[in-house]
Amino acid sequence: MNKLRIGVFGAGALGSLLCAYLQPDHDVTLYTRRKYVSTLTHEGLKISGVLGEKTIKTRAVAKLNKEHFDLGVISVKLYDTTTILKYLDEQEVTFDMIASIQNGLKDDYLEERFGLENVLECIFNMGCETISPGHIYVTGVGVSYFGTQTKDKSNKKKIMIAQALSRSLRSKGLRAEVSEHMEILTWYKFMTAVTSMGISSSLGFDGAQNYLNPYALRLRMSVVKEVKEVAKNQGIPITEHPLLHRQYLWNLDDEKEINEIIESEIKKAEEKYLKKKAKPPVHSSLQDLRKGKPVTEADYILGSFIKKAEESRVPVPIIKTLYTIIKAKEYDNLIKE
Repeated sequence: MNKLRIGVFGAGALGSLLCAYLQPDHDVTLYTRRKYVSTLTHEGLKISGVLGEKTIKTRAVAKLNKEHFDLGVISVKLYDTTTILKYLDEQEVTFDMIASIQNGLKDDYLEERFGLENVLECIFNMGCETISPGHIYVTGVGVSYFGTQTKDKSNKKKIMIAQALSRSLRSKGLRAEVSEHMEILTWYKFMTAVTSMGISSSLGFDGAQNYLNPYALRLRMSVVKEVKEVAKNQGIPITEHPLLHRQYLWNLDDEKEINEIIESEIKKAEEKYLKKKAKPPVHSSLQDLRKGKPVTEADYILGSFIKKAEESRVPVPIIKTLYTIIKAKEYDNLIKE
């Protein structure tokens, strides 16, 4: 496929990073707030962290007047999805296909609105955070996936776009693949999002604290156990995969195995965060809470998962408790405004 015209709608850390790494293979436009346009246009997007330091020039705009894209990518927080789509409608923006790099089961809403055939399933699996407008720090690199659902695997246009995006990322040294089973992979990403958000945002821990603290690790494994039960009930096969941490493959009823996991994870965290002094990742919802925001993605990730659990009649008391704690923190931020 020739060079694609891509619109990335939302200049958060993940969206900005995707925009940077799809260039110059594709013609990419980053839609952002007006106050950030000048910085991004004149100074470029600075990237630092585990991928090294570089600055990439990008087209950043605060207005899209009747522009058309081969692919539109939603990269705002889940709670801003309807707002960004409303802005795009008002500006008469069109696209042949749409994708989302958000957390959660984000494609369900897009499929209802645009139709399955027009939604490219997408997982941009990177750990990153915004240091300042125009400066993204990369904390971790995973395998990204683009493609179709099993029931839509013959969609040639999706496959061609997925292949083009994957080639672009691989040419920059990132890992990316095309899959015909994105509904399963999206669930894998959803499962890890529920676990990491539940632990990090309720305890207020960054990535290092999550794995250096034996009590946080034990709590994490209890959450994983609940997550696995719901996923299995939803027909999701639990198997070894780059998107699933190995904890999902263990028998979490065996006390000996639990202690082995805790010991192993603490050793790895000590090596990574204490000896190598790597910057620990901070979950995006925890970042929101620390900034005093009264809304996080809790309803769209933990809340959505709890609904799936209720549909499956699988009890998830620990996840419900963590969700309640996060909602209490949201409320506390709200009354402080």
